[in-house]
Amino acid sequence: ADGDGDSGGPGDGDVADDGSAEDASDSGPEDDADASGCFYPAAPYAFALNDTVGPMRWPSAVAAEGEEGAADLGELFCDPGVHSVFIQVVTLACPTCPERMAFIAEQQAHWESTGARWVFVVSDAASPSQANEYVDLRGVTFGFRTNDQDNSQGAYSIVNSALYGGVPWTGVIRASDMVLVYDEPDDRFLDIVSIATELAAD
Repeated sequence: ADGDGDSGGPGDGDVADDGSAEDASDSGPEDDADASGCFYPAAPYAFALNDTVGPMRWPSAVAAEGEEGAADLGELFCDPGVHSVFIQVVTLACPTCPERMAFIAEQQAHWESTGARWVFVVSDAASPSQANEYVDLRGVTFGFRTNDQDNSQGAYSIVNSALYGGVPWTGVIRASDMVLVYDEPDDRFLDIVSIATELAAD
């Protein structure tokens, strides 16, 4: 996506030899089903295109008013109404992020009808609270808001990944298997509306 060329992260993270972000642990909840008997896909995990994303949780994330559940990929995986999870990374100073956020906000009805859920990562926010303020200011009234500081797969696992070179950036997880199936390129925006429709039929 068009951006400022800076991921806005707080520092260097653990990066694999192939440039993808390594999760803090390959262990996951595959041995622990939820109350419905749902098991998260098994390790190995990596935050990289065509790999299974680890069961990330953000305990301090702020949920928009009316947003159901928690900022927890394990919980979203086990929700039969969820077909996709969009990870949207922005920064406070990014000049093109407000326009992208406004477009996302305008499509709320489409996200609801296609079972698309959103996690907004404001990578240079000092706290989840500041991240929430930024997202609210852009007119977005849904989704979870975080700065990725308490990512259960390792602090700033998304922010410090080498998956994207600038912001705004969108990654899309297919909820049926939690594989990252779309990685927004640096020179154009993904057609997120069509992607949500596609994954709703998966």
